[in-house]
Amino acid sequence: MDIVQRCSNWREGAAENYSAVFAGDICPKVAGLDAIMAGNVQEVFKEVKPFFDSADLRIVQWETTITEAETPIDKTGPNLKVPLKCADIISHLNVDVALLANNHIGDFGPDVTMETIEHLTAAGAKTVGAGKDLADAVKPLELTCGNIRISILNYAENEYGGAREERAGVATLAIFKILDQIRAEKAKGNLVFVALHGGHETNPFPSPRMVEMFHAFIDAGADLLWNCHTHCPEGVELWNGKPIIYCPGNFFFPTSKPEWALPTWFGGYLVKFKFDAQGVYGMELMPYQQVQTAIELLGEEREKQFFDYMKILSEPLSDPAALQHWFDIWCAGSGLAHLRSLGAVDQEAWEPNWRNRDVVKRHLGVRNINTCESHHDMVRRTLLLIERYEITDLKEEKNKVLELQKPEWIRPL
Repeated sequence: MDIVQRCSNWREGAAENYSAVFAGDICPKVAGLDAIMAGNVQEVFKEVKPFFDSADLRIVQWETTITEAETPIDKTGPNLKVPLKCADIISHLNVDVALLANNHIGDFGPDVTMETIEHLTAAGAKTVGAGKDLADAVKPLELTCGNIRISILNYAENEYGGAREERAGVATLAIFKILDQIRAEKAKGNLVFVALHGGHETNPFPSPRMVEMFHAFIDAGADLLWNCHTHCPEGVELWNGKPIIYCPGNFFFPTSKPEWALPTWFGGYLVKFKFDAQGVYGMELMPYQQVQTAIELLGEEREKQFFDYMKILSEPLSDPAALQHWFDIWCAGSGLAHLRSLGAVDQEAWEPNWRNRDVVKRHLGVRNINTCESHHDMVRRTLLLIERYEITDLKEEKNKVLELQKPEWIRPL
């Protein structure tokens, strides 16, 4: 059935039923941060708050630390933090759960991970996906709606800030552990909501590996799968009667240079899942555009354009050959760019001083390629395409991806 529409039910719901809204990445920066600090949180979220209020559970991806600490870890990519005032977003939207398994909650070290959890908890949210040690970080969060028990699992790909046996951090992807947890939580009679953080940034399509993995989690008993991280919208799928959101895009993530960002950075959609004791039976998609200081809903014409766009993104999800081709086009561009980081390894001074911070930092790009599942997946496929002499022909199709990164439903800022 077609679930790429505003509202869709794939079966009748029971008399006792509830709903849960999921929102993508939140990191209030620059103009958005100014608006929050000025006390304008109501204005920022005015148009989407009724959608949050209409749900029984409100779940968001919180992708920044909350701290004044100056203890950034060494990593590739930015170290993100915001002041305590930003926790007003949690209280204003009545957020029930903050998803913390991502590549930024550990940006300022384990103490700040715990500080962030404390601030979010004080604002009224439960947290999942990070904790005081590995066992705590991977522990499912159990909730109840009426007589329905829910377990939320939250994991991120293996980038930075991962928890260890005796160190605070986030829950990092462990496929067999997740499969075991899904089965165990399902055996309790709970519904199982799986929220992940991974993928290829700015890519409109997930990789074939991710689709296979998400299918495996559903087949193990997950009642829904919701993924985030790519900073752009991706498609939706109904797999064996269970919904998969591959990425809803950013929720509120202003940028200092909007003219440099792809238009898809500013577009996304909220998801409201409808569920009863049997599982999820329907969902509603609410598209929007973020404009640095607010989240704006789309008018009728742009909303139609959004759903037409989502159909394009969703069609290859059920066609493995088409999805593989889209991924190959992506690898021919971004995969080659990632290969360049291999040149950061200093071959002339081997073996270097491994206690030297500059030496270690030079190797972090290579580390991330090999430990982050999506980066590794992309580089591995790129190397195979090089071996097959297919790169040049695939690069000629790059405009197909570029067109999807500039959809007409997102207005220029």
